[in-house]
Amino acid sequence: LEPILITAPGQVASAPISWGQIAWNMYFTGVLASLGLFAYRVNGLISYIRRLVVQEKTPFYTLLHTNGQLPTSSFFHYIFWDETQDLSSEEKKQVLGHEYTHIRQGHSWDLLLLEIIQVVFWFHPLIYLIRQELVNVHEFHADHVATSYAPKSTYAQLILREVMGLRIP
Repeated sequence: LEPILITAPGQVASAPISWGQIAWNMYFTGVLASLGLFAYRVNGLISYIRRLVVQEKTPFYTLLHTNGQLPTSSFFHYIFWDETQDLSSEEKKQVLGHEYTHIRQGHSWDLLLLEIIQVVFWFHPLIYLIRQELVNVHEFHADHVATSYAPKSTYAQLILREVMGLRIP
């Protein structure tokens, strides 16, 4: 049996919106919002790269001083260097080795791919856990390489000082 829609003279009957249509509309709204947030973050990072001063350019990376505006980190072949940190030359070498490991291993590509997947599966809570675990694995690997430059205890003290502001004699 077909439903009969009764309308007043001159009115056009319209089909009611189904739950499936509501779900698809919500999904695509989430995709557009996620895509917009992703584009906003990438645009912000690109604008930072354009504003920062190139300190050193090698075939492997470009070192940019952040003047304390960004923490020391890396993105593709850029290393954002917070020169306001009080580091010895040995500590600088370790931190640079850590960031260069991220570049050499292509960790930015992994995160970019996961960001794109996150745009599509924005509704799924596991994608956010997977992203955090991927970041943890990247950091663990970069820390492992950085500890090859100096004793692990020295690197552990550096990490504590950087993350928590603790200075261990």
